[in-house]
Amino acid sequence: MSSVQKPSKSAEILAAALEQDADAQDRGEFGELGKRWADVRSEIVPINEIPNQLFYLAMRFWDDWGDTSRHEWQYHEPFEQPDWPKMARDIAKHVRAGTLPEDELVVKHFLPKPKKKTLLQRFKGLFS
Repeated sequence: MSSVQKPSKSAEILAAALEQDADAQDRGEFGELGKRWADVRSEIVPINEIPNQLFYLAMRFWDDWGDTSRHEWQYHEPFEQPDWPKMARDIAKHVRAGTLPEDELVVKHFLPKPKKKTLLQRFKGLFS
């Protein structure tokens, strides 16, 4: 019998913060979105047990969510105002599970793209 693993402390902190902001948006409290981002990040970083890509995705999502709410829900197409709380709850679920979201659009939009090596870096790599 396999047991369900309890989320790490850092995962629980981040997931709960995302869910609190989703609830805030549902109540129309848009000024609350992302307000705790820096505090939560500071609390999590020393104890972080969230996989790096997932942590980055969740924090970037949260930062972009606050940004778009302050700019009349612009600049983060194709996402619209009602999408953000749904995405936050889904990301929170995945943060607790320690897995990347299954929504390819979310992953594509909020994960960093690998940087391409410059021509000089590739050339140097031939001789190392």
